[in-house]
Amino acid sequence: MTFLLSIYALAIYAKILTTKFNKKTALIVSSLILLGFIITFTRGKSAPFYLFTFFISSTTLLFSMNQLWILKIKRKFYTVPAIIFQIPLLLSPLYKMQLNTRMCFLFFGFSFIIGLLLDQFLTSPQPFASFFEYAFYRSEKNKYRLHIPQMQNYLRNNLGNFVLGQLFIRKYIGASASEKIHYQKDLLPSLVIYWVSKKSFTSMHPMAKTFNQLDIADIKENFTFYDLSNMDLPWIHDVFRCGCWKIGLYLLDQYLLTNKQSSMYTASLLWSDRILNDLKRVSFDEESIETWLMDYRERFQGTPLSAKIQLVYHNKDDWFEKSYRFAAI
Repeated sequence: MTFLLSIYALAIYAKILTTKFNKKTALIVSSLILLGFIITFTRGKSAPFYLFTFFISSTTLLFSMNQLWILKIKRKFYTVPAIIFQIPLLLSPLYKMQLNTRMCFLFFGFSFIIGLLLDQFLTSPQPFASFFEYAFYRSEKNKYRLHIPQMQNYLRNNLGNFVLGQLFIRKYIGASASEKIHYQKDLLPSLVIYWVSKKSFTSMHPMAKTFNQLDIADIKENFTFYDLSNMDLPWIHDVFRCGCWKIGLYLLDQYLLTNKQSSMYTASLLWSDRILNDLKRVSFDEESIETWLMDYRERFQGTPLSAKIQLVYHNKDDWFEKSYRFAAI
C-alpha cells in the first residue's frame, strides 16, 4: 500500500509541478520529493511517510486548484480538475496516521500557507498557467527564432493559452519546410480540436482568424484523417460553427469521400450544400476560394455537391464583389 501510494503521489506531484513550473524546476523538486519518500520509507515506520505525503499534498493543493488537466481520447478532449487527484493523497495519510482534529488542522494550515505564499510569488496573468510560461512568452515573443520545443511543451500543458497558440501557428506558417520538421505534427490538430470543443469559442475569437491563415498545404499535412465516421460529424459541425472554414471544408471533403455508404451521407450532402451557399461569408482571399473550388469540384463528380460547386465556380466573379461579401471574422 505504501509503495503504491508513493508511485501515485509522485506521478501527481510531477504533473502538478510540470504545469506550474518549468521542466528543470519540476525535475529538481520531484527528485527532492522522491528522496523524501525514500528516507521516510526506509525508516521502517509508516507514520513519517504518511506525514510527509500529507505535508506535500497540502503544500501543492493550491497549485492544483486552478489547474485543469486535458485528457485527449481520439478527437475529443475532456477537462478534469487536478484537485480531484489530490483528494486520495490527503485522505489516505489521515486515515493511516489518525491525527487528532486539532493537530490535523494546524499541520494542514501550516502547509497550505507555505503553498499559498509560493503560489502568490509565482503568480501569472491569464491565460498563462505559470510564472515560467509567462516569463518564456515575454522573453521570446519578439525574437525571430523561437525556442520551439519549449513552446510546444508549454502548449501541451496548457492548450488553453491562446496567446502562445497564436504565436505557435504564425511561426509555423512562416517556417520553411526544413524548419517545420521540428514542429510536432499532432499539436496543430490538438489546438483546433480543443478550441472548437469550447462553446464559448466563436468566429470572433482571435484564434479562429489564426487557424484560417494556415495554408491549404499545411492543412493537408496536419489534418488528414483516414478514420472519419458519423461520430465525427458533430465535431466537423463545430469546426464550421467556430469559423475555421478552411479546415472545416477539408475535413468535410474527407468525410464525404470515405462515407458514401453511410446512412448519414445524404443528410451530409444537404448540409454541405448549405455550407457552400454560405461560402461567400468566408474571409478567404479570392485566390483561396478559387483554388478550393477548382481542387474539389472534380472530387465530387456525380453527386449533387459537384453540381453545386460548379454553379458556385461559374458565378465566382459575383462572389468576389466586395459589396456581396462580408467577413465571418
